Amino acid sequence: MSDIDEMRRQSQDDETRGQIMLLKAEAYPRLARAGWLLRYEGEDGLGLLDQPKRNLRIIHSIAREQDGDVWAHLSLSRRDRTFPTWEQTRDAWWLIYPNLAGVIVVAPQTKHVNVAEVAHVCGNLSKPAVPDFTRGLGTI
Repeated sequence: MSDIDEMRRQSQDDETRGQIMLLKAEAYPRLARAGWLLRYEGEDGLGLLDQPKRNLRIIHSIAREQDGDVWAHLSLSRRDRTFPTWEQTRDAWWLIYPNLAGVIVVAPQTKHVNVAEVAHVCGNLSKPAVPDFTRGLGTI
């Protein structure tokens, strides 16, 4: 078993596995209706999906991170290696999590590794990842 496989195994527990099973039942039909094709079903999340008409790819996982919370991670990339648009990133997240705030990650320069032009969106499944900036108004 590789170090990455071992790390993924350790980040899964009954709660995360239950969330993954529930999410698959809810999100796969929405993704299929929107033209996404499941290429690889992940044990640690939805896995790898492609949308051939728009040349997009999703890689999705769920894990209990070191802060003790359960986090979802979505990577969205384009086959032509250009950066996905805001709308493409938003729409991909909303298909999977229509009622959960997602946080787009901008890594510090010292930790950034540009392997590919990929949008990373994370969402905390344990508690809100973003404070209520609306001060109770409810819309952003």
